[in-house]
Amino acid sequence: MTQTYQNLKDFADEFVSKGGTKKELQRKIAAELGVSVNTAINWTCLDSRTSNQKMLEKLSEMTGIPQENLFRRH
Repeated sequence: MTQTYQNLKDFADEFVSKGGTKKELQRKIAAELGVSVNTAINWTCLDSRTSNQKMLEKLSEMTGIPQENLFRRH
């Protein structure tokens, strides 16, 4: 099955494959959005999501992923 979209977990996995660490990405998300690192961890694992429009907009801006795909599961 071919992936037709990227979600936040895919973005985190790609970030790691390019030499970053998930922890680094999660800390950046937490700092930029003013949430706890645990919240960022849950988001990048797709264990939880936000419905806050401003946070969705910022995550979309940071990652380049359309808001509707950020927490969408394959």
